Amino acid sequence: MSNLENIEYVVKHSKHVKINKNRLEEFSKKFKSQKVSHYLDIENITNLNLNQVGLLLLIYTSLSFSFWQKPKWSITYKNEKYTGSYALIFSFLKQLKKNKDFFEIDNLNKITKKQFKKIFSGENEIPLFEQRYNNFKEIILTIKNNYNNNFENILINSNYDAKNIINEIIKTMPNFEDTSTYKNKKITFNKRIQLFINDLNMYLKLTNQKQITNLNYLFDLADYKIPMVLRTLKILEYDSKLENKIDNEIEIKQDSEEEIEIRASQIYVNQLLSKLINIDELKLNYQLWLLGKQKKYKLNPYHKTITTKY
Repeated sequence: MSNLENIEYVVKHSKHVKINKNRLEEFSKKFKSQKVSHYLDIENITNLNLNQVGLLLLIYTSLSFSFWQKPKWSITYKNEKYTGSYALIFSFLKQLKKNKDFFEIDNLNKITKKQFKKIFSGENEIPLFEQRYNNFKEIILTIKNNYNNNFENILINSNYDAKNIINEIIKTMPNFEDTSTYKNKKITFNKRIQLFINDLNMYLKLTNQKQITNLNYLFDLADYKIPMVLRTLKILEYDSKLENKIDNEIEIKQDSEEEIEIRASQIYVNQLLSKLINIDELKLNYQLWLLGKQKKYKLNPYHKTITTKY
């Protein structure tokens, strides 16, 4: 079975999460596309070379998980306060302002744990610091030992093909692997590595460089904000036990049936909705993620899972 067939299998056998297809259809008729705000709209990185941007985005996406712990970590950048993934990317871009060669592999290799922690100085501490530091070190050592200090060798080895890039990176940098087992079936989510490929290809387009092919292989990025939006829209319906856990901010265990069903249902809804409104799945993902920033879509909390996957 393909992974998307396995996603359908989870949805079909889901005990805790159901999809209300009537609500989904209603929403598809009202859906209005928004202007997607991306960090590349705020900060120009086109002056960096491919190796620098590749390392920046690999490190950024590798560390892009679990920002919800309280008190929330935040930073200030250009007089604006940022949390979550935006705080993460702007923490790195701050370093580039100080040192244009910050993302050269030799510089990154010299960074101590203490210096790495200082990168994220702001209000409160970045959560799961040890796991983020370990991911950072894995990337640097892998680029040095497996790719001759040259990020572009990943793309060359993969023939610039999205599926091959995913397989190549997960093989050499296993922190990116994002799979779960549901009733003896392997379910692949690969949220962070797909985000990496999408953002890297945006840079390649902006700089008129050779682009990544086979992008149709990519699918929705399963996280915690979009299920919150879909629940507010009454597209996702939870059983009373799961509802109680989420509403009382009780942790949903990683790889539990509940967590897998939430993530798989998000992907399945995205597939259906993208066909109904004729929009690319990843573009739709960003649209739904943006809704999650609006107050009216925050009526319910999002599910809390301590994880390095998203």
